[in-house]
Amino acid sequence: MPKIHPTAIVDPRATLAEDVSVGPYTIIEGAVEIGPRTVVHAHCVLKGPTRIGSDNQIGPAAYVGGDPQHLLHDHALETWLVIGDHNIIREAASLHRATKPGIENATRVGNNCLFMSCSHVAHDANNLRCRAFRIFSASKVTPDNTLAVTVIFGKPPVYEGLGPAIRDRVCIEAILACE
Repeated sequence: MPKIHPTAIVDPRATLAEDVSVGPYTIIEGAVEIGPRTVVHAHCVLKGPTRIGSDNQIGPAAYVGGDPQHLLHDHALETWLVIGDHNIIREAASLHRATKPGIENATRVGNNCLFMSCSHVAHDANNLRCRAFRIFSASKVTPDNTLAVTVIFGKPPVYEGLGPAIRDRVCIEAILACE
């Protein structure tokens, strides 16, 4: 049975593997699926539909599966976030669902990523792949009215492109909305 702190609120639509741990004051809302050996630390907010793989560490105070930050997003659509295995999502990091409906259009995070404090994965990021020891934060830039501030890490630094996916050794430190 999952270990759920008594102050946590877990929606009955959520599905937690038997060995999941949910910390104090965490809120899990909607159809959130959490895989084996994942730990959700204190003060996190997880919203669905979101699918989280195994062996992830989330929080404290991370925001996972929130609505896309897009003015034209239709809140009536069922949009998804899919997170792989062995990821670390630290304090105040935010990962958002896609703008298009269906799991096939999900915002997707691969395996072995490290999202340090205040990092952001924007809506519609697709097939985000990184290595925990090389990436600090990541997001996909698609709207015409955004500016990406990028920092490249790795030995040697390698930039593999910002096209439909963010690749290994690429780090986006911040996304700033422009007018």
